[in-house]
Amino acid sequence: MKIGIVGCGYVGMSVAINMGLKNYDCVCCDIIDKKIEKLNNGKLPFYEYDLDELFLKSYYHLKFTTNIKDVTDTCEIIYIAVATPSMDNGRCNVSYLENVIKDINFLSTTKKVLIIKSTCEVGTTEKLCKIVNPNISIIFSPEFLAQGQIKQNILNPQRLVFGLKNKQDEELKKLIKSLYNNELEKNINIYFTDYNTAELAKYSCNCFLAMKISFINKISELCNETNSNICDIESIMKQDPRIGDKYLQSGLGFGGSCFIKDLKALATTLQDYSIDNSILKDILQINDIQIINAFKMITNNAIEKKVLILGTTFKKHTGDLTNSPAIRLIDMLLKNHYSVGIYDCINIALSCYENKKNVTVEKNFNKAVNKYNDIVICSDWEEFKKIKNFDLKGKNIYDFKQLLLNENINANIFGLGFCKQYCN
Repeated sequence: MKIGIVGCGYVGMSVAINMGLKNYDCVCCDIIDKKIEKLNNGKLPFYEYDLDELFLKSYYHLKFTTNIKDVTDTCEIIYIAVATPSMDNGRCNVSYLENVIKDINFLSTTKKVLIIKSTCEVGTTEKLCKIVNPNISIIFSPEFLAQGQIKQNILNPQRLVFGLKNKQDEELKKLIKSLYNNELEKNINIYFTDYNTAELAKYSCNCFLAMKISFINKISELCNETNSNICDIESIMKQDPRIGDKYLQSGLGFGGSCFIKDLKALATTLQDYSIDNSILKDILQINDIQIINAFKMITNNAIEKKVLILGTTFKKHTGDLTNSPAIRLIDMLLKNHYSVGIYDCINIALSCYENKKNVTVEKNFNKAVNKYNDIVICSDWEEFKKIKNFDLKGKNIYDFKQLLLNENINANIFGLGFCKQYCN
């Protein structure tokens, strides 16, 4: 049995690697020629921590193409992991998803099972069922990947969710269980539900995590005004098992390709049903305000109008710049006539800043730290902790990722909620 994957981004390649490791032969399709060229040369088209090893282990079972007919001609099961970006009105743009399904429907002459991994609004999968012939079955299976931890997510997913047209469809359940037998042997929970529930579950998880981040950032804002210590508050809250210790650290806010898009889409869905969506709008607004707070902290305390930014990715162990708080902060600084140095731990394609006035992409960490008096930690890569070993006397360090907790550093330390003194 061959498996097809349409869309070779983070989600699609995670599926391909997972299936390849299980010795399923996969045909992976994407419309971007350069992406397929890289994959055919044994290289992932993106950076993700420690994923290359798994990719190479599964590589023997993976074939790559730009022609979707190669998928429909040979594969019985086809995963769809194409982008569903936000539109101006906040809705999910499902046109790419619809076009892929129409193409598969047109090209298919035998029975197919389509498993949609692309995030889409409640009701989307039901509508898609109406444009396919009776030989095609559709399953909606949301992904719960955390960038920077995709290897772990592949090997030990937290849960598996499958939305079915008929929850009692034993034939499809049997097929899914055979595909995920390894996971079931590890006692990973599997949920069979309806389309709408599976779609909404994805949004509920992401928006709740975003809410935790915005909540603690709002408390950090209050800490700055009341001379309180956000580090202690976070530690106290994390001891409560009802709250949990994840996604509860103040900083620049959330980024990436999911949270902002999903908040907007869920807010629109609530509005469709005349349900108040102010909580989701507030989460987004708080996230935007946090960047402004960071900008004000820098500009109010900067020694000179020359700043070093450490880390442009929205989190460590990924090369993704989508909605990165660091990028938004850099843009604000540039608009206010600051010169900005940028240092990243990995080779990032910062094409938006190439040849741009007042931007320097620094290649050497040691030289960069010595060169600037105002240093902003925007991403939580371990390498940035080495800054504690430098002579920082007289410098300003804006530690927006709490990387230097409890370090004895001879510098002026600033943080969101630290009240100009570092946590002890």
